[in-house]
Amino acid sequence: MKPRIAITVGDPAGIGPEIARKAADDPRVREACEPIIYSAPDGSRFEPGVLSAEAGHAAYDAICAAVRDAMDGRVSAIATAPVNKLGFSRAGLPWKGHTDLLAELTRSPRVAMMFWSEPLKVVLATVHVPLTEVPRLLTRSLL
Repeated sequence: MKPRIAITVGDPAGIGPEIARKAADDPRVREACEPIIYSAPDGSRFEPGVLSAEAGHAAYDAICAAVRDAMDGRVSAIATAPVNKLGFSRAGLPWKGHTDLLAELTRSPRVAMMFWSEPLKVVLATVHVPLTEVPRLLTRSLL
């Protein structure tokens, strides 16, 4: 049996829904797993490219649903499309993005943002900090 993988669409007014749909429809993905799309409820309407609190809440709700299903064992993993950090802010959400939100929802003390593409796999050492602060933040214990 193939693993079920949650794919959250991110900001429903952004590029995320297209990325998620293309990923889920890719034959290589379908060969490896059963992708499950997590998005805004059917009938929801979002103006493409227009920032809104409603889109921020929809992205948040989809992520929360995917995390619940992962924690309950209904899906094996979660892949995420981009969220709009300003959309999160307009919705009154305190998180800067996926990583902070996922850490809180899963009660994980150590988390990292990872980008995966053949042949490159990258885990970020710093996130959402000015470039001028990066040298000070890079320490042996962090790496």
